[in-house]
Amino acid sequence: MFRTSLLWFVSLVAVATADGNSQCTTGQIVCCNSVKSADAVQSLFAVTGLLATQAALLGNVGIQCSTVTVIGEGKSCIASQQPLCCTDNSYNGALSLGCSPINALLA
Repeated sequence: MFRTSLLWFVSLVAVATADGNSQCTTGQIVCCNSVKSADAVQSLFAVTGLLATQAALLGNVGIQCSTVTVIGEGKSCIASQQPLCCTDNSYNGALSLGCSPINALLA
């Protein structure tokens, strides 16, 4: 249990220390329809198997996300989406964990 908690804490620090230029150095850039705190996502446990308190250590949760694979070549978020840098995108776009906002000009 201690190792798991330590891993979550290290992930949180990595997300929190992203540089001031909002570059995505800790994960993948995704475009999400919305972003919420982990405790505000009702389907969190059903989709990820994580409790809200566990996911909260990673950061915000992106909802209904798609990846941005090529930056600077025309692929970007649509107006209603928010570009985020997320550390865990393994839930088929339904949710992305460990998300932090990035500069919209990068996406």
